[in-house]
Amino acid sequence: MRDPNEERAHLCVDECQRGGQASSLTEAAPSGAAESGVMYLGLADLVTRWVYTRQGVHRLMRGEGFPAPAFAINRGRTKVWRRADIEAYELAHPELTDEEKKLSKVRGYCIAVGRG
Repeated sequence: MRDPNEERAHLCVDECQRGGQASSLTEAAPSGAAESGVMYLGLADLVTRWVYTRQGVHRLMRGEGFPAPAFAINRGRTKVWRRADIEAYELAHPELTDEEKKLSKVRGYCIAVGRG
């Protein structure tokens, strides 16, 4: 049996695809839930959020510690993550959201491999 939250997210995906809306998805929380909604992010959202290329995000996805997708659509080809999981990953990897930390990491890599 399919999880009701996953079912609502799939319905939201279908609606967004028909309406041409942004790929970020919000679902209503069950009644009595503490949070008003759960946001889902797709690959395009991560590319925009981190100012990475699609290839760069795919490389991160293969790395250790990257969160597992909440679910996949399009016969498993399109993965969708919970925003909370991505935010937790960002806390562990500040270079994703902070340009200065990103440059510092690049400089450190260049020094380590003898290019800087």
